[in-house]
Amino acid sequence: MTSEGESRYHAGPGDATRLGELLARHSMPFNVGGDQEVTVQLPWGETTKPVKLRGSEISAAIDASIWEWTICADFVALCNPAAGVLELSLSVPLVEPGGPLPIWDIAGVSHGPEFKLPPSSENSSIPEYSRASFGVAAFLADVEMDWALKVDSDDTYLELSPYSDLLYFADRHQSSLISLKYSGRPFQPSDASSIITGVMFDFLTDLDLVYGIRTQPALPEAPTMVQRSFRDQAPFEFSGANYSRVLKDLYWYATNARAFPLLQYLAYYQVLESSFSPLNTMQVAGRLTILLADPNFDLSDDRMVSDLISVTAAAHRGFNHEKAQLRTAVEMLVSSDDLRRIFEDEDFPFNNEDLPDLGLERINLDSHRVWDHLANRIYTLRNRIVHSNDEDATSAYARLIPDDSLMKPIAGDIELIRWVAQKALIFSICP
Repeated sequence: MTSEGESRYHAGPGDATRLGELLARHSMPFNVGGDQEVTVQLPWGETTKPVKLRGSEISAAIDASIWEWTICADFVALCNPAAGVLELSLSVPLVEPGGPLPIWDIAGVSHGPEFKLPPSSENSSIPEYSRASFGVAAFLADVEMDWALKVDSDDTYLELSPYSDLLYFADRHQSSLISLKYSGRPFQPSDASSIITGVMFDFLTDLDLVYGIRTQPALPEAPTMVQRSFRDQAPFEFSGANYSRVLKDLYWYATNARAFPLLQYLAYYQVLESSFSPLNTMQVAGRLTILLADPNFDLSDDRMVSDLISVTAAAHRGFNHEKAQLRTAVEMLVSSDDLRRIFEDEDFPFNNEDLPDLGLERINLDSHRVWDHLANRIYTLRNRIVHSNDEDATSAYARLIPDDSLMKPIAGDIELIRWVAQKALIFSICP
């Protein structure tokens, strides 16, 4: 016989079967692993994500109508478009001794030992949370329960509070366990990101401006890498290479900025930029060496002296023109064979195609100007990011902003500049 204390953690009689029937009725894939476990495949962009429910979580999932929810593709968030509801996971700054900033102490927050969501019948679509669901996790994360900061207007309701059951089921590994909930008019699934970057970001911006609380959306899961076999490769041997401290720091700064792709692209560009001067100098020094090593070189010959001046002048032009330095860098760092090899690698996520909305042209591997093409593409995208606030109506190109539909097409360009930055990092090895 199950005690009252134990029953709160167990699914009700027949709940697993009932949930399975409801999921089947709504054509949502699932698997029942007995009367105390059900795995639901929640829609997630163009794929699905398995959400495992155990014990009383099955009953909570039924109460929350889990079959009506999807996981947002671009954020750690759940949405119920038909009900006009979104819940966004937040990353909250940590304070000593290690818990999150106690934003539940903000003036205007509702508290109460029996406080339950939803707070009113007008917002009954906001998902609930239960102590049994994640009480232990909240205790371990030092997150207070039974509170909410509510903002209610004519057509929009916002609420800062602990995770709902549903978000906890879908995302058990977030440390803050605090989310921002939105309720408004029904919307299309494709509109979820614009709601998050719109009114929900406005709410978080106000929190930061008023209280200095740098609360922001939680980072989505790291991108899944293509499975590769390392067993057939040579055993790893530490090279002992002494990479440039500056380039190494910039490279890892860029690598860790995966949640901010525009910033990441510029950071990888900085890795390249830091190599411009030594590469430009090396190229000019090589040309001078060839000229001066010529036994026929004669300082009294005006033509030969003119050639010498042209080489040194080219160096000065390179130092004064960033694009010329980039052109020199890519030619010296990347061989045509290397470039062709990665373009033919099915696992390398760069599609060598035109992106006319951004003025990016395909790199022609068969052209003798391949280095110009590569440098032009890298430099053009860099300029589109740096000058993305240019709202000149006569501009032929679309603005490039973080939530724009153009972000996905340039993901491959980020991998391309990362690859070139790696070449610059290798070049920086100190003897």
